[in-house]
Amino acid sequence: MAYENDPVGGFARAAQTMAETQRILAETTQRIEATQHLALRTLRGVVWLQGVACGMLGLALVGLGYLIWLGVTQSTEHAALTRALLDLVQRGRP
Repeated sequence: MAYENDPVGGFARAAQTMAETQRILAETTQRIEATQHLALRTLRGVVWLQGVACGMLGLALVGLGYLIWLGVTQSTEHAALTRALLDLVQRGRP
């Protein structure tokens, strides 16, 4: 009987092929897990950066609100002082 037609040889080749397939699947699973861990670490970094950006945005909005409040109060104070100066100038004229 030729080796190619031998049933025992066919089973041996099938077992060898299955073992090789299982090894490849195990390596692929390890690579997938490593990629998932990297993706998770990257996602955590992005979330942290987004939190920092939101914090900075909040701080900028608080600063902007303060500047607007300061501008409004200074504008009101400037108008009052201008009126007072105008009154003083008008009173000083003969």
